[in-house]
Amino acid sequence: MQTKKTPPIDGLEPYPLNQPWNPDNMKSSHELAGVYLIRCLANGKTYCGSSLRVEQRLQLHVSLLRTGLSPTKHMQLDWQKHGEGAFEFLWCNKPIDEIHYWEQKITLLTGSLDDHGGYNKMLANSGWTPSSRIRNTESKLYQRGKYSYLPGVIRSQRLC
Repeated sequence: MQTKKTPPIDGLEPYPLNQPWNPDNMKSSHELAGVYLIRCLANGKTYCGSSLRVEQRLQLHVSLLRTGLSPTKHMQLDWQKHGEGAFEFLWCNKPIDEIHYWEQKITLLTGSLDDHGGYNKMLANSGWTPSSRIRNTESKLYQRGKYSYLPGVIRSQRLC
């Protein structure tokens, strides 16, 4: 299996998963805000996000992945398939008024949108990608009993 290489991003530092988050280390809301990147090293897929409290957000992602409850289904499937050791978590602080700009920039640079083989369903503040919108509508119709998947189609498969 060939691993997709994503470019290094200047300023993003590895996040220590086994070090407990300590809110006392943070001094101001400016220092809390930032962007993060979750990368599956086994296949090169990435997820980019931003938060006003970036360390708390990363801890939430890790907790949800460890318990099998991540809403990012394809990332959860890869976590279960490849294990925690196949993922890296990168982050950096950014000013609050710049986090969406940096999230969009990193998302596009790393190909994190699901249309390009990543885990993100939408670009920050820009709406869902076409294939994500289709899958979301399809899922809602299926849950309401108004849609049936074709025989042989696995629900977790990507459309594109």
